[in-house]
Amino acid sequence: MAGDHELKLDLYWHPTVKEAEPLIVWIHGGAWRGGDKAEPLAALRMLRLGYAVASINYRLSSEATFPAQIYDCKAAIRWLRSRSSDYRLDPERFGVWGPSAGGHLAALLATAGNVDELEVTWA
Repeated sequence: MAGDHELKLDLYWHPTVKEAEPLIVWIHGGAWRGGDKAEPLAALRMLRLGYAVASINYRLSSEATFPAQIYDCKAAIRWLRSRSSDYRLDPERFGVWGPSAGGHLAALLATAGNVDELEVTWA
């Protein structure tokens, strides 16, 4: 939850694998004001190559102003890492990918790891 907004993700993985899989986190595009996690078609092709895929939602610009979107993406990754053993995900091999606004958020995730202003924790 981010305030009153419930954050969700869809996880696609191979439940019968023995070894932990790398994960691709798909962040949808939509010019910050549209799109949805239900559109991960490009990323789903990676399933057959041995990757798990998580498609995440974030609050759109009509719901919250920046930097709420990066907070939401970081929260999703923290949640996935905390549950990595449940889904046999390798928490050391997470990548992020997305088009348009999703690509922007992926780039921010890659460069904002130690930026205190872009970190938030919810009780």
